[in-house]
Amino acid sequence: LTLPKEQETARKEEQKVNIHLPNGSWPFFLILSAISMSYLIFNFFSAVKVERMGLPYEAMTWIILGYSAVELLAPAIIKRIWAAAYFKAMVLLLALCAVSFCGIFLLDSLWCSILLLTITLPLSILSVLTDELLNEHVDHHGLEKHRATVLSIFSMSRSILEIVFLALSAMIAEGEGNIAFAFIAAYLGIAFLITLLWKKLEGTFRNTL
Repeated sequence: LTLPKEQETARKEEQKVNIHLPNGSWPFFLILSAISMSYLIFNFFSAVKVERMGLPYEAMTWIILGYSAVELLAPAIIKRIWAAAYFKAMVLLLALCAVSFCGIFLLDSLWCSILLLTITLPLSILSVLTDELLNEHVDHHGLEKHRATVLSIFSMSRSILEIVFLALSAMIAEGEGNIAFAFIAAYLGIAFLITLLWKKLEGTFRNTL
């Protein structure tokens, strides 16, 4: 005979096995990997833009201090965004980041230095809002008890996408690092369009456009 305790254990193990990602989850992989890749490409190739602008390499120190200071504004801005507007803000921030990286790619002037100083602010806000919406997505589908497992799946899948796209961007950027900014701008643009369509077609969140 199977003891009640053993039955309970078996039922818990079965529930673990049956955990699956809810419908409409896949765009999160794209958005999360786009955010991570944006930071990586920005950190790796900012020096390329400094050189193209004709500034001394030491100027990178001031740019790092500058965007670090600007990024501190993120918590105050996030507090002013209503929870019901998180999705709309996420979509707009994806578009803003795509346009900003496109500007960094195209410009080698003072405007480019302004973009370098400010780009991490929308990226930081976008990262926080995406995490909030991902948690809401998990709760909406009744997976709050398995939050850690589900988020781990998202993290692993995001890492796989990052490896694939970073390898691709490295091949594209070989010999001319500036092109990496165009690559991430296109990637963010695709994430923006897919997220916009995803919301309209599936209505995943309670937040509406």
